[in-house]
This record gives sequence, C-alpha cells and structure tokens, in this order.
Amino acid sequence: RRSSDLYSYTVIGQLLMKQERWNEALPLLEKSLAIDERLAASDTSNVQAQDDVRVSRRLVAEVRKKI
Repeated sequence: RRSSDLYSYTVIGQLLMKQERWNEALPLLEKSLAIDERLAASDTSNVQAQDDVRVSRRLVAEVRKKI
C-alpha cells in the first residue's frame, strides 16, 4: 500500500504540473518514483506496485521534457 508521503508527493507534483510549475513538480515526482521503486522491488509479485512505478516514470519523463 502507498504511504501517505508517497501520495502527497504524487498529488502535489501533479497539481504543480497542471500549473506548469515544472521545476517545483520534478523533485516531488522523483521522490514519489523512488518510493514506488522501493515498494515494487520489495514485492515483485505486486502488480499494482509495478504499475505505480510505470506511472511515476511517465510523470517524471513528462516533466523533464518541459524543463
């Protein structure tokens, strides 16, 4: 299950993306990605955790393209 910190990083990062505040969104989304990767690595059979990594990677890539 996703931690509250992870959820906060993701939600705030996405809100900043909607405001086109790319430089502020990136560090939060990178933190979210790092947590997602740790969770997915700790339980490789967890399909939701693997999908969370995919989504986080997509968000980070999207923001990096804007910077």
